[in-house]
Amino acid sequence: LGEGEPARAALQQEPQLLTEREALDHCLQKLPLAQKELVLAAYTKGTRIDELATRRGQTPMALYKLLHRIRQGLLDCVERTLAAEEPT
Repeated sequence: LGEGEPARAALQQEPQLLTEREALDHCLQKLPLAQKELVLAAYTKGTRIDELATRRGQTPMALYKLLHRIRQGLLDCVERTLAAEEPT
């Protein structure tokens, strides 16, 4: 890549990233409050999953599995949202 190419490539991806972020925000809002709060807590900088699991009375593995299921649901929602927005 020539000088400036990475920056140009990033700018070209920006509209798609913004659309994906908006879809994710939309899907996060649709989560039950407890799941939404858990996702936000788990992905807050400095959060340790083992400590969060202990506070919740869960094993870290149980929490990882729960977060995986929530993330999978979010991914499905984002993909459906983006597909619905695509022009036909």
